[in-house]
Amino acid sequence: MSWKEYKLQNKRAAEHLSWGGITHPNILRCKDDSVLGIISYQPYRMEKETQRIALPSFQSGWSIWFEEQQERTGVRHSYLTVSWMPFRSMDGKVKNTLTGEKVKIEALEDALAAALHTLAASFPAEAQAHILSYQEIVDYLCFTLTMGERCMEMPDPPIDLDLYLTDRLPLNFTENHVRLGDEMFLLLSLPALFGAQADIYEELRQTFAGHRIPCRHTQRLLLFGEKEAEKELRGYTGKWCPSRRYIKELLTEGVLGQLNGYYTNEIILLIPKEEFDTVTAYLHRLMYARALPYVIEDYNAKDLWWGSLPGMFTAGLVPPLCGFAALEDLLNVEQIIPVKEEDEEVQQGEEEEIVSAESI
Repeated sequence: MSWKEYKLQNKRAAEHLSWGGITHPNILRCKDDSVLGIISYQPYRMEKETQRIALPSFQSGWSIWFEEQQERTGVRHSYLTVSWMPFRSMDGKVKNTLTGEKVKIEALEDALAAALHTLAASFPAEAQAHILSYQEIVDYLCFTLTMGERCMEMPDPPIDLDLYLTDRLPLNFTENHVRLGDEMFLLLSLPALFGAQADIYEELRQTFAGHRIPCRHTQRLLLFGEKEAEKELRGYTGKWCPSRRYIKELLTEGVLGQLNGYYTNEIILLIPKEEFDTVTAYLHRLMYARALPYVIEDYNAKDLWWGSLPGMFTAGLVPPLCGFAALEDLLNVEQIIPVKEEDEEVQQGEEEEIVSAESI
């Protein structure tokens, strides 16, 4: 028996997208019954007295996208997207809620909207946190697909967004790299940079803005509950150092935090095909100069590009587990670390030498 007649490898973008319709002013329901909502915010400085964001009791089935979008003009926007895939119990109700109380599948939108309002209210005032609605949701989704190359009015009714937003969109998936018309998406993975990314991102943003290159910085965390995270870590490290248990404990110490899950960290650029090699060479020079771990994606570029889109939690599944202490570790926040008095004496007269790569 052959499956070829069913065209399981259909390359139409709408066939892969999970987006369905806006079924609540602030909520997008996807074709797999998952729901998602988006909070926009302004970057802010987080000092010791700054209000901390209250962390919900996330568990398996929940996913978060942290995204920074930079237009060709250099204008930047920061977003936090929360996605919820419902897990049903034997009675048909959804059990993986943030409160632990079961809800009906019809109540998903209201439950997620309430969680978003609580989360947005927990941001400090200077962040100006705002929950996107209707046209704002469509604008956000359009940018994730086209990097600002296309803007569309919300359809009435706002359904079948997978078909509507990709209608006659010149996306090409026939090669390793995703193409949009005559331009290509370049994906730069930074697997271990979340704790020291401010300087490198600022240099990249300024360079790309100067050359009118649109950019997305996306971090995705496919969340595990506390017990599931511990089980996943045990499974992944089960055969590590079988005769040296204390070494295994040293290696895994501090891996888990308040937020745990599969983590991806991507910078995505849209550049003309003829400039792809030039930009790639610039990124190689910059990363080597800073001694930073990175991957300019080739074989995995399509899978990771799909995974960068909000709600696409089944693409780009990259273990192992990573743990974070707070949302602020992943948001566009400048964290101010107080300097101890004894450290100030050591730092006097010292200057940090920053090595910059040549411009593009």
